[in-house]
Amino acid sequence: MVFRAAAPPLDDELQEKLARPGFNVESHELIEQRLENLKRKPTVLSWLDSYVRAAEAEADDDEWRPRRRAVPRSSPGFVAHLLWSMLGLAASPLILLICSPFQRFYGPGSWPLDCASPFRFVRKSVLNLLTLALLLLLVYVHLTQEWPSLSNLPASLELAQASTTVLRDQVVACAHCVRLHEQFLDVTQHILATIVAADHDAFPSLEPPLSMDPDCTGPVLQLAGFAGLLLLVLYFYTTTTRVLALLIVVLRTSMVARLVAEYATLQPCIVRIDPTYALLDEELVLSVTGVDLVPGGTVAWIPYWCSASTFASTAFGGDCAKQFASTFASGTVTATFSVLETYIPCYKPPSDPTEARDYRCFETVRLRVKEAKNIPGLAPSI
Repeated sequence: MVFRAAAPPLDDELQEKLARPGFNVESHELIEQRLENLKRKPTVLSWLDSYVRAAEAEADDDEWRPRRRAVPRSSPGFVAHLLWSMLGLAASPLILLICSPFQRFYGPGSWPLDCASPFRFVRKSVLNLLTLALLLLLVYVHLTQEWPSLSNLPASLELAQASTTVLRDQVVACAHCVRLHEQFLDVTQHILATIVAADHDAFPSLEPPLSMDPDCTGPVLQLAGFAGLLLLVLYFYTTTTRVLALLIVVLRTSMVARLVAEYATLQPCIVRIDPTYALLDEELVLSVTGVDLVPGGTVAWIPYWCSASTFASTAFGGDCAKQFASTFASGTVTATFSVLETYIPCYKPPSDPTEARDYRCFETVRLRVKEAKNIPGLAPSI
């Protein structure tokens, strides 16, 4: 038995397809559409970038991925900068000759102190050490008010130590002189209220909450400057410290100009006196030999323990005032010593209204005052 199935009704579908417009390759609309597609065709790199962005932005709830926490890198401090700077300066020839020609030694984090190249590492090391040396020089000048002597470094270090001791004693003495106002809180509130109200007429009549001896102003300011310089030394590797150090140097240019003017002028010096001893209460004519000694200058005397090498001053309880001053003329001076002591001469050029001159003492030349009875063969009655 044969079963026959009826054919599907394809006439309607065929008629519909035949009614549609044909696919014409030369159609202007199709050509323009293809050109637009070619213009929008992405490059390989842009396609990869979009793929990566899509992969990163894809949210998958089924898979949990822990986020990596960025651990901040600890920046090196005082000790690390000091050690790496010294090592970089010591090994700078090897670093520049061996490492600089090769590209493998370049890159972020390749060198210490956050340097990306050997040149930057060496340059930063040298700059750090120069800044530190400049700050230490400023600390020394601030304490001693003198420039260090490179020819006699031990004496310079002892002078800095003695100046520090004197400053400490002065600050301790001033701390005992500080007095609080009886109504400290009320006075402080009144000062703050006056400042907020901007009452300029009331400023002169304000009472300070703290009072101290006016002579303590100098030591307190010196201590504040010393503390500020020490803070700069601790952060010598920062750009802010370098700027502040240069600013301090600029502010001290007046002192440098004064030193240059001093060295450009004559440098008087006493090298020998004759005689080298004197009798007590004896009027004596001394022959003074030296360099650049101008007639009309003044020669005075101080005890030898007041010289710069002994660091003696009024802070140590001694009297270092210039004594027995007389005018220098024809290579001689006159003096009468009334105290048994060993003296050193000090010379000051003739007064000039345009310049401020001070005494210059010469500790290598000494004169000893004796009594007649202490000289063998000399009658005590003389």
